[in-house]
Amino acid sequence: MATTCKITKLLKGNEYLFRVRAVNKYGEGENLESEPITAMDPFTIPSPPTDVEVTSATNEAMTICWKRPASDGGCRISGYITEKREKHGIRWVRVNKKPVYDLRVKASGLQKGCEYEFRVFAENAAGLSEPSLPCPLTLAEDPKFLPSPPAKPTIVDSTRSSITLSWNKPLFDGGAAITGYKVEFRKSTEEDWAVGVYNTEKTTFTVTGLTSGAEYIFIVRSINKIGISEPSPETNPEKALQGAYLYCISQTVCICSRNRQTCLFATLLLLLLCCPQTSRWKSELATFIPAPHVKVTPICGEKVTGGCFFLKLNV
Repeated sequence: MATTCKITKLLKGNEYLFRVRAVNKYGEGENLESEPITAMDPFTIPSPPTDVEVTSATNEAMTICWKRPASDGGCRISGYITEKREKHGIRWVRVNKKPVYDLRVKASGLQKGCEYEFRVFAENAAGLSEPSLPCPLTLAEDPKFLPSPPAKPTIVDSTRSSITLSWNKPLFDGGAAITGYKVEFRKSTEEDWAVGVYNTEKTTFTVTGLTSGAEYIFIVRSINKIGISEPSPETNPEKALQGAYLYCISQTVCICSRNRQTCLFATLLLLLLCCPQTSRWKSELATFIPAPHVKVTPICGEKVTGGCFFLKLNV
């Protein structure tokens, strides 16, 4: 004979008394009465989820993830509810109308350029938990990446102690504006790179303080707000040598006739372009192409690093 009984259709929250008495062929015994007891679930609401974070974001959507609550309240978690709020908003708005059973949800239909925060509730048979701590504000924008490096830099000029190089902008800016370029260099006989400039907005730069006659290799990196790109292809080794210079020599002379009765004053102007034999005939202002009647004569076929030179002209 059973000694337990399940009583149904009670009202949750009401207090009840129960009594039991034994019965045999001679009749009923005395009642045994229970203490007052409230009809309620044998479990509670769960604790809130933890570690809510946005794992990806675009202009119009974000993915929110979280961890399970520390306590399920004694009953299996049946789902999660997520809410969102704009940075300057007051009301929390539901992201998912029905509970989700996964530990992530995608919030769509967001406003580009707005910042959002999210919180999550856990639910079991007893009801919804308290809300989780909201995640940090996240901006609705397309993701940004590191930029691609510039193309191989070009050497445009050199002196005994400096080399000037230029480069083109990278093909891909990473989704964010290029804020500058980092120039690095090393001697061809060394492995360690030195920094010529940490951040220049221009696409040309002159590296100074070089050793005359030494060969140098250069690379350039692009910079945006995310960080610094991979290095560009290395330049060919370039020596720090004196470039071309244009000299202007002006002299006023007096030319007299034999009887000195007639005198003529004239100003002779000599333009002299000098450069090492291995250098290019150009400057930053122009490229020099000798006219057909101009004869180019190498004065010295050996490498020189300084000294005084005299030029004799036969006219």
